[in-house]
Order: sequence, then structure tokens, then C-alpha cells
Amino acid sequence: MQIASKIIIGLFATISGVASSALPADSADEDRRSFYFYTGLKLNSDSFDAGLSDSSEFLSLTFELTNQTPFRWLTEDKNYFSGELIINHEPDAQQFDSKRNKRSHEYSMNYQRPLKQTQSDIFISFLADYEYSENVQQTEEFERTLYAGLMLDKFSGWSNNVTNWGGIGALACNEEEKDDEIPRNLFGIERDLLNREGCGYFVQLHADTITSSGLIWSVTVDHYKGDYGTQYYRRQRFEAAVRWDLAKNNNCDVSYRVIKRKSERDFIGMDDIFYQFSFGCSHLF
Repeated sequence: MQIASKIIIGLFATISGVASSALPADSADEDRRSFYFYTGLKLNSDSFDAGLSDSSEFLSLTFELTNQTPFRWLTEDKNYFSGELIINHEPDAQQFDSKRNKRSHEYSMNYQRPLKQTQSDIFISFLADYEYSENVQQTEEFERTLYAGLMLDKFSGWSNNVTNWGGIGALACNEEEKDDEIPRNLFGIERDLLNREGCGYFVQLHADTITSSGLIWSVTVDHYKGDYGTQYYRRQRFEAAVRWDLAKNNNCDVSYRVIKRKSERDFIGMDDIFYQFSFGCSHLF
């Protein structure tokens, strides 16, 4: 699953549930509820590079609450919130760690306040986001990231299609703890040499399109960089996702994600590259 960072998951869920005949935000029948609740079920397949190439499959149950209308223009000086919880069940959780629990979870919280709208419909917002994941991705004990900065969003619409693209630039703090069973037993590497904790910066680019046929295309790329004295940590993430609005706020979801991590002592001497494919369904209440 998505680290619970979800950076893309939070954005992706925010635009879910839109009807196949979606119109731009100034449509007279625009949905204006105060809050939106989403839930979904997904089947995921995880795999790794090098010696951890065997895949592991698991189910995810997702819940999200947000006050942002699905894929609408923003409003200046309005506060937007979202919170998401992901619960995972992984039957083969002990594949690389005999003590690893089959249950894992991820959650994220997001706050956005548009500060200014330019004449070209670009919104400049203050953004704060917190991501936390525990006992996920086989090699991760936990990882959390807190970042705050500016976000740019460009909205446009034509022929019942809506597009949004933009980026984030933020200061960030991150803590990551690797599963240490394999490196401790095989290489004598202690936990304090594998863990990372400190601050740096976070950047993200994203693009989304919802078509009149009910298809939502989403691509997100982000990068975290932190230097911690004699240690450092780099993380790049890429996700491509498609959501198809079937009917009555039911959706079919497909996504592919890649996460690459790098430090001065990489995980047990190999590249730490994680791949995930997900397929599932979701519903907007």
C-alpha cells in the first residue's frame, strides 16, 4: 500500500466518486456537502529488487473523511482537511521477518488553505501533511514524514473534462526504521546504523484528469532529501493510478507504485526498491 504519505492516496481519494457526467466547478448542480466519506477494498502485490524479489499479497481496507468537494475549484481563505486510515492484512507477513505481525496500518492527515488565486486560475496554498506507516512493505518497521510548505494548483475544464496539475515545495522531517532481523542476523548490523531521523526538504509534482466518460487519470512523483550529520536519507516515489466511475458513486481502482530509498548504508548491501500493484473498488457515501 501507499504509505499511508499518502500523498497520492490523499489526493486520489479527494477526487474520487465523481459522476461520469462531471462538469466544471461552476456547474449549477455542483455537490456542496460539508463532508465526504470514502471507503474502499484493494488487493495489493508487493515486490522488491535484488534478494527480496519474491512478492507478497495482502488486502487493504481504506477509510477517508474530507471536506473538499470532489475535484472542484478551490476557494481562497477556506480551510480544507482530510484524514485517511488504511488497514492491511498480509497472510505471508513473516516472509522476511519471523516476528512480523500480519496486521499493519497507515494513516495520513492533510491541511490546505488557498492563499491566492491568480488571473490564470493558479491557486497558491499553504499545505501541511503528516504520513505514518507501521509494519508495512516487508522491510519497514515504520516510517513517518511531516512536511509544511507551499502548493501550486492549476485547474482548467473543457467539454466536461477537468484537469489539475501542480506541485509542492516544503520543509520536511522524516523518521524511518528498517526491519533489522535480516541485517542483524546475517551481517551483524545494529538497529542504530539502519535507522534514519532528521529534517530536509520535500518536493512533489502531480497531474490529474477526469474525463466525461468517468475515467480519472492520476500521476504523482515526489522526492525527500535529508542530511543528518554523517548520515543521509533519500526517498523517491512514483505512482500512476486510474479510477473508473461505474455508477452510483462506486469506483474501480488500479494503481502502480515505485518507492526507491537510498542511504550511506543501504539495506543489507542492496538497492532498496519497492514495487506495488493494486486493484480494488471504492465507494463515496
